[in-house]
Amino acid sequence: MKKHFQEYHLPIVEGMIAANEAIIEANQIFKQQFAAQVDPSPSARIDEDTMQAIVTQMNSLSNDLNEAQINNQNYIAASQIQLMNTQKIIEQIQKLHDFNFSCAPIYHLANQLLEQVAAGVAYLANGSYNHTTHTFTPEASASISWLKQLNSLNNVSKSEIDKIAKKSPKPQETRFKQA
Repeated sequence: MKKHFQEYHLPIVEGMIAANEAIIEANQIFKQQFAAQVDPSPSARIDEDTMQAIVTQMNSLSNDLNEAQINNQNYIAASQIQLMNTQKIIEQIQKLHDFNFSCAPIYHLANQLLEQVAAGVAYLANGSYNHTTHTFTPEASASISWLKQLNSLNNVSKSEIDKIAKKSPKPQETRFKQA
């Protein structure tokens, strides 16, 4: 029974712990990269739908102001401010899109760990444990390939996680220039 737990249950638990640590590290890297690439303010929030709604509203206001500008020169200054604000929001959305694209690799290790943990849990769930003989009998078609991968992934160090973060692609130059 002890051998069964050491061979199967312990790697799964270690995999879950390693996945959680990888997620925590990836979240920290995500926050740092977001602050560096998108918005360094402590009150920054990622809400693309709200930003898109604001862009739509700003574009509508900008169009209205452009029409008013033709009829009344007093709106020139106000329309320029609205156009600049619209441009800033568009640039912010572009930074967010670039940032989202660049962050996918930082969660790769956590996803790999979770896949192997799920395979291990399925292996155990589909097998049977005999309490009398204290033996585990896996399902006939069961494979323990997940165990080798999980054991190797459990040994990924923090420095390797940092290497993954450094390999993350940097966002492209903002496509829109400020007016």
